[in-house]
Amino acid sequence: MRLPPSSPYTLVKSASYILLQGVPTGISLVEVDRAIREVEAVQDVHELHIWQLSETKVVASVHVLASPKRDFMSVALEIRRALHERGIHSSTIQPEYHRITLPVSSNDFPPCS
Repeated sequence: MRLPPSSPYTLVKSASYILLQGVPTGISLVEVDRAIREVEAVQDVHELHIWQLSETKVVASVHVLASPKRDFMSVALEIRRALHERGIHSSTIQPEYHRITLPVSSNDFPPCS
């Protein structure tokens, strides 16, 4: 039995994805990650998050380890095109140019006051 688009079940399901910030149905996190990695000058991708902000707006945020040999604005444009092709029309792309190694021990951080 197929429920009509305006059924209470459909509304609750849609609202749940929005409130829980789940990856929307029909978008593959793995596929989006792969598409970003295929952009020239992208060396690594992490902190990729995709969620539905409203009924019609899907957004993403991602950190990209990029080669410093290429202007990042052109890299970001290619990433945005890849996202757009997959139904993501609003994004935040954070460039990074080197790996940061975090301290291993919590003793390396100053105490919180």
